[in-house]
Amino acid sequence: MTTIRTAGSVEPYADIHLRNLIDTGALIGPHVEPTAPYLQGVSSIFMQMHVLSGPEDARNFVNQWADAGATNFKAYMHITRAELGSAIQAAHARLLKVTGHLCSVTSRGSGTGDR
Repeated sequence: MTTIRTAGSVEPYADIHLRNLIDTGALIGPHVEPTAPYLQGVSSIFMQMHVLSGPEDARNFVNQWADAGATNFKAYMHITRAELGSAIQAAHARLLKVTGHLCSVTSRGSGTGDR
């Protein structure tokens, strides 16, 4: 194995620090592409996640975590189309990737629709 990508994180600093330790030779391991905390919309399901308050917050969130060393982002649940669009634009402007659970923006039956 030469490269791993975390698939969402609730401990992003651990992932970023691990990558840095490997990159500096302090630890042996594969190249790590750390994911920022989840891009999570309004929900009380996960206390440990930041809840996005709108498109501007999503953009700021991406930029903050890119500055901290995250190289990719994962949209999770309850994110709005506008928040996801802003996050994607901000990430792509920095040549970073976004993946995600898209049921909240694509499935009419999900109960969240276009919010």
